[in-house]
Amino acid sequence: MTQQQYIISRKTNIVELGRTLGNISVACRKLGVSRTHYYDIRKTIEEEGLQGSWRSPGGLTASTAALKSIGVTDRELKDIEEDLDKTDFSMKEKALLDFVRKANKDPLKISDTEFEALRAAGTTGAEIVEALGGGVYLI
Repeated sequence: MTQQQYIISRKTNIVELGRTLGNISVACRKLGVSRTHYYDIRKTIEEEGLQGSWRSPGGLTASTAALKSIGVTDRELKDIEEDLDKTDFSMKEKALLDFVRKANKDPLKISDTEFEALRAAGTTGAEIVEALGGGVYLI
């Protein structure tokens, strides 16, 4: 089980226990979490699905926090999230970021054509694997 799978499983269990017991306070005490945390998890799962539960409170992911720690501004992060064309990334880097976003959102919908497009952009197999490995933390 990967770290992401463990965290998603743990958060799902928290919500399920609350539903099963019908008493959120009791479920939270049994699992050692606050009711606020329970409701944050439940809201995220309802709005974004299980993959959304991987994010930390406030929507920050590990990579977002890391980027901020090295001086990336909120404006730059917004450009990365919303419009890669506004960034200074190379075409290859933009292709990798776009691919990882698609893979995180719905990995079963990634086609051979998308892998071919990455290859055409100049990426190697190792770069694709590295991007996917780091992509679990992607915004």
